[in-house]
This record gives sequence, C-alpha cells and structure tokens, in this order.
Amino acid sequence: LFTLLAWPVVYLWPTPETLFIAKIADGVTSATWVVYNVMFVAYFPPLEAAAAVAMLSVTSPVGTFIGISLAGFIARHFGPQSSFLVASSAALLALLLTFFIREKRPEAIPAEQRLSAVRIQLRDSSVWYLGGLCALVMMVPFATRDTLTPLLAEGFGMAAASLATLSGIHLFFYALATALCAPFFYRTLGLRNTAIIGGLLQGAVAIAMPFAPNIWLLYGLQAVAGCAFGMISTVLNSLIVTRTPAWQQSTRVGLYQSIYSAGIFFGPVLVGYIKYYFAMQQGFLVIGVISLLSLLLVRHVMRMVNARPVAEG
Repeated sequence: LFTLLAWPVVYLWPTPETLFIAKIADGVTSATWVVYNVMFVAYFPPLEAAAAVAMLSVTSPVGTFIGISLAGFIARHFGPQSSFLVASSAALLALLLTFFIREKRPEAIPAEQRLSAVRIQLRDSSVWYLGGLCALVMMVPFATRDTLTPLLAEGFGMAAASLATLSGIHLFFYALATALCAPFFYRTLGLRNTAIIGGLLQGAVAIAMPFAPNIWLLYGLQAVAGCAFGMISTVLNSLIVTRTPAWQQSTRVGLYQSIYSAGIFFGPVLVGYIKYYFAMQQGFLVIGVISLLSLLLVRHVMRMVNARPVAEG
C-alpha cells in the first residue's frame, strides 16, 4: 500500500519532497522481504532451508530486471514521469497476489518466548558476522554496477539511454547463478566453496574492470560479476535461516537485513568519496580489495553457523 499510493503522487506532483517521501515508502515496502522469506521457508523441512532460500532469491534479480526494462520502455514512449506508475502497478499486483497466499503458521508462541527470540538473536554472534559479511558483499554491486561501471561505459562512448544494458547483463547472470545454486553449486561445491569462488570472482572482476580495453570486454566482466554476486549473496541468504527454529526466523532475518543494508548505503558513498579525491581506478581497486578481504570471514562464519543446534519443527 505504501508504494501503491506514493508514486502516483510523484507522477502528479513531481517535486524533491514527493520523490523523497516515495523513496521512503519503497524502503518500507522492501522490508516485507523478511516476511516473504520466512513464509516461504516454512513450506520446507528445516534441513532444506538453504535450498529454499536459494530458490526464492532468484526472484530478486528477475523482478529488478523486469522493473528496469518496463520502466525504460514506458519512459521512452510516454515520458520519464510515466515510469513512476510501473512501481505502483507492481505494488497493486503484489497486493492482489497476497490474498492467494496460504500461510503455514507455526504453533502459537507465548509472548515471553517471542521476547526471548529477540534476546537470543541479539546475543547470537553468527547473525552479526553474517550481516557484516553480507554488507561487504553488497557494497560491490552497488558501488560498481550502479555507480562506477556506468561512468566507465560512458568513457567508451555508450549513450546514457543504453546504460541499462549493463545493469541488465549483471542482473541476468545474477539470476542465472542464483537459480543454479540449489540444484548445482550447492551439490557439487558445497555452500562454503560456492561463497569463496563467488567472492574471489567478484573481487577480481572489480579490480580488472577499469583496465577493460573496450565495451565488449566490459560486458563480459559484468556478466562474471553478476554470476559471482549471485553465488556468494545466495549462500549468505541461505545461511541466515539454516538451523534456525521457525519462531526465531523473522527476528533473525530482520536483524540480518538491518545489518547488511549498511553495505547498500555505504558502497556508493565510499566510491563517491574516493572518486572525488582520487581516480575512478582507485575506486574499483578499493571495492575489489574489500571483496577479497571479506573472504577471510567466510570460513569463520560457516563454522559459527554449523555449530548452532539444528532447528526443530
């Protein structure tokens, strides 16, 4: 409802104030990711939680790709302001689909137990390590794909209207890698190796991007970056619900999302600061090094998650 109501207001009265309010509304709407995640996992046995989250994670890049494509098409043919209505239309469709969800409710939890879930998760160091690791991982695409890479592409003469192609390539291969996690990567490599390979590729590509001699190699690097991000981010999203009782999942996932959202915010801010005082190449280098150093946490985080007792029910 927040998104459904906010963007028509911007369409009719496009001002900095209404844009700001609509973006806040989008933030409120995006928080429902926690609810959908927990509801979806409830349909699966506890030991299949990692695979369930991997399946659900495919919807994120697919939805983003469809949204960008539709908004670009609408903006080109009907004017930029018309693209605001794409968000409201998607929100309306989501609202209608919500009425068809059959929630698998856990057994009633006493109030004191709900409060203990908050205390348990706040004291559980694994959720803080996972959230911190995911924040570092999230910095990479938001700092490169959404900030530095379009500037690099403009240097090759790419028109501003065609820059969505770069994001589209990243999102397509992000979705592909995410879809392959449960049936292929998890089975053949395991969760830890999937995360490590994804993190290595993500860091290496970020460092290599400013040295791409032409736009075609930049496209190729963008595809590898999408695959790498899909691999490591899906593993982290899977780990957050692994071995977690149903009555603690919403609290744990909500705390995890709050922690890693810092990476979404600080990635572009860090890159903007570096680019202002240094060069674009240094921005890619710093982000790449951060991605590679974050791999030092993977083994420790995996050990902490595996040490937790298996969820019951």
